[in-house]
Amino acid sequence: MPIPAIVMNLLFFPSMIASIALLFWVFKTTKKEGMWPTERFFGFERRRPFQLFGVIKLLRKRVLETQDVGEARRCRKLLNALYWGYGLNVFALAVLLAFAPWLFFQVP
Repeated sequence: MPIPAIVMNLLFFPSMIASIALLFWVFKTTKKEGMWPTERFFGFERRRPFQLFGVIKLLRKRVLETQDVGEARRCRKLLNALYWGYGLNVFALAVLLAFAPWLFFQVP
């Protein structure tokens, strides 16, 4: 039984699915609050590329400068979800790279 395949599947796919779900939720929430700028591309609305660092900076600024505890908590939750989503993406990439030699030698 190929144990590396089982380990890779148990580590890679759940982390990718969780990170995609977290990042999708953060995008929808920040777009609804007007923090993440969007653009129209052939009739589809999409995130502006390279605006991630601007959104992180805006969320940090709102956490530090706001007087409302509820808004600070919501922004901190969005910021933590953003970090967790990209952290899980990096973890999934590391798992894939760790198993890359095994995957390469499985090809006949």
